[in-house]
Amino acid sequence: MSFDELKLPPPKLIISASSILIICVWLFIDFAIRDPSTILFALIALGSDVLVRNLTSGPFTDRYWFVLVLVQSIFSVIFFLLPAVCFSLFSAKRYKSEIISLVLLIWLVFYLASLVFIFDLRMIISFL
Repeated sequence: MSFDELKLPPPKLIISASSILIICVWLFIDFAIRDPSTILFALIALGSDVLVRNLTSGPFTDRYWFVLVLVQSIFSVIFFLLPAVCFSLFSAKRYKSEIISLVLLIWLVFYLASLVFIFDLRMIISFL
């Protein structure tokens, strides 16, 4: 099987479906595991918490926790979409859509892996 025979969905569909998948994975990790065990997860979770607490107040954030979850979900999608959309836009004229789709799928797998288990936070903290 050669690369020309590879049938992948268009990049727009991959980006749309990836956004939904990332939100589902984020919510599952946030509600089921509730332990920021990777650097990316901690960055999104703690950064969103600091942002919401500074814009509102601590008691508001504690009472209306769904606002924090919404901001965390938005940030997790934004961190994925910025490189994906930039690559898709800048390489649309140079490469075929199959290559762009393949690169987007590779980026999705790497992003989800770094959100779930790559770059362990405990390892970094042990070095400090």
